[in-house]
Amino acid sequence: MRTTVLLTLAVPLAGILFFTALKRFYVPDELPGSYRFVEEAHTIAAADGAQLSATLTRVTGSNDASENQNSATARPLIVMVADRTLDGNWNSRSFSFRSGSTLARIFASAGYHSLRFDHRGTGQTVASPRTHLDLELMTGDIAAAIQSVPRIFRSPTSEVSATYLLAHGDGCALTLQSLQSHARDQVEGLAGIMLTACPVAIGALDEPQTLFEQWGRVLLHNMRRQRVPDKVVARAAVEWSDYAASGELPVEEIAPAKEPSPDLIAFREALAFMNSAEMQSFRELAREMHSGRALTALTKAGVPVLHLFGQSDGELPPESYERAQEYARANFSGRAAYRAQMIARMNHFLKEQEQIETGPGLALERLNPFRRIHPAAVDALLQFVIAQAP
Repeated sequence: MRTTVLLTLAVPLAGILFFTALKRFYVPDELPGSYRFVEEAHTIAAADGAQLSATLTRVTGSNDASENQNSATARPLIVMVADRTLDGNWNSRSFSFRSGSTLARIFASAGYHSLRFDHRGTGQTVASPRTHLDLELMTGDIAAAIQSVPRIFRSPTSEVSATYLLAHGDGCALTLQSLQSHARDQVEGLAGIMLTACPVAIGALDEPQTLFEQWGRVLLHNMRRQRVPDKVVARAAVEWSDYAASGELPVEEIAPAKEPSPDLIAFREALAFMNSAEMQSFRELAREMHSGRALTALTKAGVPVLHLFGQSDGELPPESYERAQEYARANFSGRAAYRAQMIARMNHFLKEQEQIETGPGLALERLNPFRRIHPAAVDALLQFVIAQAP
């Protein structure tokens, strides 16, 4: 009898919790504005003829009677660039983060168009999953996305009042490089750039950090985050420094008399992979990519930059925000061209999260459907667009 009663109560309760979670997972966060919008499927033609799947979130009008109801009113456009291993919605093959698609709807509800696209090998863009290792190809694709705006909009001059870029994770460094190497002609027309959850390897101009050096910093950071013993991390740091300087693996250290720890073995395997023939193109371009210099060139050209960091972002080395502040002090002396902002309780995907998680806790946080885009991040992004509006 007791079992029957418990089941009678438990089954409906489980059903309610399940459908609540399901609804929360598929229904976007509450939208801050009053504008109507539609989502349109498009393709972007890359330089080599590849077709990149893209989504245009187009504003069609406003529910506010006091607003202009003309869908052709010129509005700001935000071109969104995801981390190089994520699709346009910021989803991976294993996890559905949805930050990209949610941000697009948030922007649209506030009256801004947005364009996002799937990198090769992600989402609906068919390609080898290892395409994300070809940095030259990816920077070219970003340029193609920026240059596709006149084709996607029927009347771009009357529908788009200003163009912004929003990049996430590794997409930041690739976007800055793309503007220097593939889309220089687009820089003058940019109203602003928003960088999110990325270190961008910046500091004082006399200590520029390349993407290659950044890769090493992140590798060591991840070892610390996984609570690898300090002695092992210190040894890995020495080997990384030697490899970064010489470009050669420390062969004499690969097979020591005493068996190294499993963590050091894993680190050395990562180094060996970076040094492989498969990674040669990645390695060579990453050694040339000085994101700090690219960022400085853009701001000197008059393009304002907002750089958002999350206090609960475990993906970035802890010194990333301090280096960003150092960069601002060294180059702008408080001027508004570049601004770094730390948001408390925000994770790598711009969602609310109380603290940095590691191990199983990290996986559970990524699967948590109840996380929403941090309101402070939404406010910072929208205010940045408003501030640059013509």
